[in-house]
Amino acid sequence: MTGDEDRAIREALGLSRPHLAALFGGSRDGSLIKKRETEEVVITAAAEAEIIALKAAYDGGRPPDDCVAEAARAKFSVLASQPAATPLHAARLRLGITQDEMRYQLGAAGECEPPARSSYQAWECGRRAMPEWVLDAADDLEKNGLFEAPPAEAVPTASSWHDLAVIVAIVCAIIGLAWLTRPAANAA
Repeated sequence: MTGDEDRAIREALGLSRPHLAALFGGSRDGSLIKKRETEEVVITAAAEAEIIALKAAYDGGRPPDDCVAEAARAKFSVLASQPAATPLHAARLRLGITQDEMRYQLGAAGECEPPARSSYQAWECGRRAMPEWVLDAADDLEKNGLFEAPPAEAVPTASSWHDLAVIVAIVCAIIGLAWLTRPAANAA
C-alpha cells in the first residue's frame, strides 16, 4: 500500500492524522500516520490489514469504536499467521493475548511480579535470552489455561520507582527555578 493510498483512506474516513493516531493508540500528534503517508516508514502487512479493515468497517457504516476493534482483529489475524520469532512469541499468539496480558499471565503463573515490558519484549523477539521460569510459565499457561484477568484499576500503570523519579524531578525543577529567580530578585 502506498502513502497516497493511506492518505486517501484517512481522508475518506474524514479523520485528521491525530484523530486516526488516537484511534490506533499511536502518537498523539499523528506523526506516525504522516510518516506512513510520506513513506518514511515501511507499512507492514499487519498495518496494511489494519488500515484496509478500518476502511471497510467505516464504509459499512459502523461506529468508529467498532471500526477500530475490527481493524485490530484484522491486524492480529495477520500477525498470528506469520511465523513466531521465539517460543514465547509463539505461545502468546496461540493464547491469543496481547503482550501486556501475557506479562500479567507470566507473573501469575510464576507467582511473582510480571516482568518489565522492556524485558518481555526483548525475550519475545529474541534479543535477550529468556529465563527458564518464563518458558515454564508459558508452557503452564498453554496446558492449564489463563488466569483470570485483573480488574483494570488493579493493573499498575507505572512502577513505584518511576513515580519516585518523577517526584524527584519535579522537586529538583522547583528548587532550580527558585534558585534561578533568587539572584534576579536581589539584583533588582
